[in-house]
Parts: sequence; structure tokens; C-alpha cells
Amino acid sequence: MSEIITDEKASISEATILEKLIEILEQFSIQNYDNFTSEIDSFAFVELVIDIEDAFGIVINPEELVMDVFCNISYITEYVSMRIADES
Repeated sequence: MSEIITDEKASISEATILEKLIEILEQFSIQNYDNFTSEIDSFAFVELVIDIEDAFGIVINPEELVMDVFCNISYITEYVSMRIADES
């Protein structure tokens, strides 16, 4: 069964990731997807990271969580895509 889940995770396109990320960001009332640092506080940022991990079944390395970098939807989309590929 884990092979099926892995295959499904590996087949997630960046467009699908982007669509899901937009849904997540909308839950936080984020409007500027290019740089939303000023739109959320550090507590909301942690919640956002947890939601991303849960949505995609990945673990985000805390050492890679620099809020000023991890606040751009394009970067997060690429990051999630790479993490999915790494974990499959």
C-alpha cells in the first residue's frame, strides 16, 4: 500500500501543488503570494508550515525555514515538489 501512496505523491504536478498552496494561503487571508511576510505573524507562519506538511505528506526541515525566503508561493511550490520527489 505504501508503494501506491508513493506513486501518487510522485505524480503530483507543480500546478496541483500551486493550486493546493493557494487554498492554504487563502485560509490565512494572504493576498500577496509573491511576498506575504508582512501579512502573517510568526505563529501563523508555523501554522502555515504545518498545514503545508499535512497537505502534502512531507516534513519541512526547520533549518530551511527562513521566513523571509519561505514566503513566496513560487519558492514554496518548487520546495514542496522537491520534497515530494525526495521522499518518494
